[in-house]
Amino acid sequence: MKRVQTSSLLAIVVISALCAGSGFECGSLLPVAGNDPNRKLIDAETATITDTGGSNPVGNKLEASGKIDETTLRTLFPNWDFYAFLYSNYLKKGFEEAAVHLAAGLGHTLAVERGTGATLRLDHFGNHEAFGELLKRARVTLRNADDARRVWDAFCELHCKSWRGYPLQRISESVWRLGLYSYDQTVSETGGVRTIVKRTHYYKVVTDAKSGAVASWESVVETSDQRTEPAR
Repeated sequence: MKRVQTSSLLAIVVISALCAGSGFECGSLLPVAGNDPNRKLIDAETATITDTGGSNPVGNKLEASGKIDETTLRTLFPNWDFYAFLYSNYLKKGFEEAAVHLAAGLGHTLAVERGTGATLRLDHFGNHEAFGELLKRARVTLRNADDARRVWDAFCELHCKSWRGYPLQRISESVWRLGLYSYDQTVSETGGVRTIVKRTHYYKVVTDAKSGAVASWESVVETSDQRTEPAR
């Protein structure tokens, strides 16, 4: 009988729930052609994902991969190609007694610069610092609402997120908040009373005042509006 720690099962449930709640979506991925100039890089990346080593009880099952070809990406990053990899953990045969953590809905996108062959790995989860680096390296500008929409749509396409409907907010001439969303979170419950705070997530983008080029990208979480209410 297969034994996986309860925490492992919880990890699967939690991460799968996060994927569903965050809008995990990668759209159509084009097959990587045999004559694709980056084919060797893609094959090597696939091998890195699927070959976790003989002594590792956790393997990765590649569920989908391919080239992302979207109009927004071609506009913002004309000198880059993008390849997405979607995969999940599984327990290898022969390691049924191992106590491990398994995760579903994993993924990342490999960005390859044409001409130089330089690469950036954009993980589909986390603070997405690599996207900010990509914006800066590509000298992307953000001057108005249309630019903000293109940047945000590109972010969603590269990270397989269906977050396009999240609000975009201009704070000043050179500061933007992209992908705003909020929710209430219970931080404590004592004596039949719950303490609740409002948590707001967004990506703060700062641009150069003269050129409009993206200067920094930061994942921000604000906590405010603490209140209490009877526990249910």
